[in-house]
Amino acid sequence: MSQPLLRIRLFGPFAIGWVDGDDIDIRSAKQMALIALLATAPDGKRTRSWLDDMLWSNTGGDAKRSNLRQALSKVRRAIGPEYNSIFTGGYDSVRLMPDRMTLVGDPSDGEFLEGLDIPDEGFNAWLREQRQAFEPAPSGVDEAPVGRPAQYHPQPTTFATVRQTGFQVPPTVPIAPVVAVIPFTGVDEDGVGQNMGDAVAQVITGALSRSPLVHMISHLSSRDLRLRTAGLSEVRALINADYLVSGQMRVLGEGYRLDVDFIDASTGFQRWSQAYHGRRADFFAGQDEVISAVSGDVVRALLADAINPVATRPLPTLQCHTLLMAAIALMHKQQLGSFARARTCLEELVHRAPSHSIVHAWLAKWYVLSINQGWSSDLESDAATAREHARRALQANPACSLSLAIDGLVHHYAYKIDHAFAQYEEALALDPNNALAWLLKGILHAFIDEGDLAVLNTEKARALSPLDPQRYYYDSLAATAHLANRDYETALSLADQSLTANRRHTSTLRVRTIALQMLGREDEAREAATELLAREPNLTVEAYTRTHPAKDYRTGKDWARALKHAGVPTD
Repeated sequence: MSQPLLRIRLFGPFAIGWVDGDDIDIRSAKQMALIALLATAPDGKRTRSWLDDMLWSNTGGDAKRSNLRQALSKVRRAIGPEYNSIFTGGYDSVRLMPDRMTLVGDPSDGEFLEGLDIPDEGFNAWLREQRQAFEPAPSGVDEAPVGRPAQYHPQPTTFATVRQTGFQVPPTVPIAPVVAVIPFTGVDEDGVGQNMGDAVAQVITGALSRSPLVHMISHLSSRDLRLRTAGLSEVRALINADYLVSGQMRVLGEGYRLDVDFIDASTGFQRWSQAYHGRRADFFAGQDEVISAVSGDVVRALLADAINPVATRPLPTLQCHTLLMAAIALMHKQQLGSFARARTCLEELVHRAPSHSIVHAWLAKWYVLSINQGWSSDLESDAATAREHARRALQANPACSLSLAIDGLVHHYAYKIDHAFAQYEEALALDPNNALAWLLKGILHAFIDEGDLAVLNTEKARALSPLDPQRYYYDSLAATAHLANRDYETALSLADQSLTANRRHTSTLRVRTIALQMLGREDEAREAATELLAREPNLTVEAYTRTHPAKDYRTGKDWARALKHAGVPTD
């Protein structure tokens, strides 16, 4: 006998019942909303933290979890004995099994979740998005402004298509913020400042283009003469950027002063204004520190501005690129609470743009970092999840250099060395300036006893990423490369430099402990091991040897012995 199926109607007034059977009596708006949120997920699965934020965003943490448990309990009573085979889940997620339900009806039956009223901004923002997605547009594609992809408008939709897409925001939605560097206006009379301002803007655009955290409007588009005299609303209409970098250039003999404004284009709010001083000779020699300083300040501002709204507002109210910026910043803070919040942001992005390669790539990296930091409670499950998101990233875009690099990282920790090297090489063939690919390729050389190549690759990565907001991560992996090359003094110096920026990174603490032990500074090594164990109390030499990618090579064996002599427990 086949198992009974739920029928759920989402267009017009919400309704639920059994296929070829009776209706189910669910009257609570929150319970209806909960079922709708699960029914519209691509695989029927939502995290508990995401559901909490959607339905009880104005409630405290413990009360949120209690409210969700109570709502599920009432749904259980309404559905009856079949509940346990239809709804599944664990500590961190809830799933409505897609093969135990069918969605009936279509947009011609009425508005999406018509009349459902919940006094919670999280859910209401999500509801507005879904309703807008099914509003018919006069044509399929609007002409896109310069630098921005065309936006897709869903046409009247069959319910089969609805179920396949899961009511998602179209994948063309920009994930990273769009930034334009407007050529800097010269304030001198001979035109030198104007030409210099244009050249500096071009180089800053190129520097920012190397970062996977931003989409850059091309310099040719940004130097459109109309932009130099247009008001803010006109600039937005012409290039549709999220942020603008503009200002003035003043040439002063052999030097120059650059006054830079960083502006939120949506509000006109000036995020910061800063003066930079440089030498013309350094600029034309490609050694001008002003370029990296401006570029770094832009990226750091984007990351810093993203964290606060994510912490204080329900996720669905935020733009996708704010979520991405916040997730990247939070996942590298090395605080467990921040790290967990990063996953919530990335899972929300997967919900909004399930076919976007970069979203899955960063989520795969999150799971690798969780394992690497010793925070994973289920190594096999987290490793499998990392592999799945890496696979989905490349399925979405096989030519994404960032996704290829992170797929290499995932297979690197699965001990598939040849596959990892192949992915790094392909990533660099597509983008020779991919600093992360150079970094990860370097650390793989370190783990297989190729210390000289490890140093060469990681130093290349550091040279390409002077503006990376996670500079400590680059310094940490470069320290590991020098450790593999038996240059323990440099390894210690880089580890200390990394720890100055982030003291919680346990991988760096391991490098520091090993370097001190190898240098014969045993008392300091024991002190370092004590700090390491305070951060990673479950660390043992046996576990390190069993799980480390270098376990079968000379480097891994030497490092394991150094940790043992420094006082890390054997098992």
